Amino acid sequence: MTQRTTYVRKAQLHDAKWTSLCKRYLPIHEGETIWRYSRSDNVQLPEQGWKLHVSATILSANKTLSRVAPYLKRHDILFKAPCSLEELEKLNAGLFYGYSQVGKFLTVYPRNDSEALCLASELDRLTKGLPAPVVPFDSQFGPGSNVFYRYGSFSNDAISDVDGKLTVDCREQTTPPSWVANPFATVATKTSSSLLDTPFRVIRSLSQRGKGGVYEGVDFRFDPPRRCIIKQGRVVGEVGWNGKDGAWMVKKEAEILRRLAKAGVEVPETYLTFKLNNHFYLVMEQIGGETLQSFLEKRKRRLPISQVVAMAKQIWLLLTQIHNAGWIWMDCKPANLIVTPQGKLRPIDFEGACALNSSDSTYWQTRSFMRPADGNQRPSIADDLYAFGVTCYFLLTGRMPESGKRITALRPHVPIGLHNLIERLLNSDISEDEINRLLTSG
Repeated sequence: MTQRTTYVRKAQLHDAKWTSLCKRYLPIHEGETIWRYSRSDNVQLPEQGWKLHVSATILSANKTLSRVAPYLKRHDILFKAPCSLEELEKLNAGLFYGYSQVGKFLTVYPRNDSEALCLASELDRLTKGLPAPVVPFDSQFGPGSNVFYRYGSFSNDAISDVDGKLTVDCREQTTPPSWVANPFATVATKTSSSLLDTPFRVIRSLSQRGKGGVYEGVDFRFDPPRRCIIKQGRVVGEVGWNGKDGAWMVKKEAEILRRLAKAGVEVPETYLTFKLNNHFYLVMEQIGGETLQSFLEKRKRRLPISQVVAMAKQIWLLLTQIHNAGWIWMDCKPANLIVTPQGKLRPIDFEGACALNSSDSTYWQTRSFMRPADGNQRPSIADDLYAFGVTCYFLLTGRMPESGKRITALRPHVPIGLHNLIERLLNSDISEDEINRLLTSG
């Protein structure tokens, strides 16, 4: 049995339990929404107020709901949760519904301020010790709590001030409106450390999701200071069915980068790793240039075939070096290749990489670059070869592969060697020696 099969079975068991809990505590599911509700909104609620969010991972969701739902039902409190654990996984990723939705497993609607404080206190007690991600822009109900709160609308995207003037209910706002009394003001809070306590400063955020952020920064340990990339892996961030979180993945990537660099692969140089607030940080070289994806998107015409072949040779050399070092990249794609000002390609992003002959993998791949699964396959070099084929197809045609669509229909006069190389890579019917021969003839 492969690790992937094990995770699928674990997901199925959790899904079955979730379905049972929903029938009991979340019976209402209306329209196209992803949410299930504890009851119909037949009890008058205010238009706006303090909303509570109880956070959970896909692995802790059932236990969290089992602990809090009886209490909320007993007090006839309206609350909602995602209709499936798959939707919770999407919420916690921060990609499908927005970064502000990370961690918002249960949303609880108190009827007034005093009830909000009472509910938060009890929900905090009931969920203490369960793994849960932080809700990005909400306030946390005490150190280490799984309960978060924010002031906002209960029914739409606007709130009204004391004069009745409507303003946008911004989910990225970290402080409540100035005219709102805060019932949580007396709750003890913990001041967290920040990157300001380190020799690194963030210039801008490059990406932000549940598992962590990637930032362009400056390293002030040097004179003059140098630019760097700061990669954050959040503890309990975007936990998968394998139980691994963002902190684990970035720590793993740091080790892989160290081994690949030792083997002579030109990956980004690692400057430093450290922990802050239990999150794991990797500080590394900022490679000058732009991603191959960005380079191609800015062009008005397709690359000359000679340039496609030259780039394909560079990518293949990188893959060969990675494989010879004992690793499978598992994320070969234009967005993970930097084109330097000198025209050289350098690889980035090795969170999903795994050792050759490994039975385990995070399968952190972009779907369109994943080879068709047979339901029982282990990670192998074939995963990289298929992604290499998709990348070459994109370099040549400016489009992703389409079923039944031959390359020559999109771009005539392609050399037979290059055509055959891409076709065979996409059909997983090629050896490494054949790739070398066809690249030479192409």
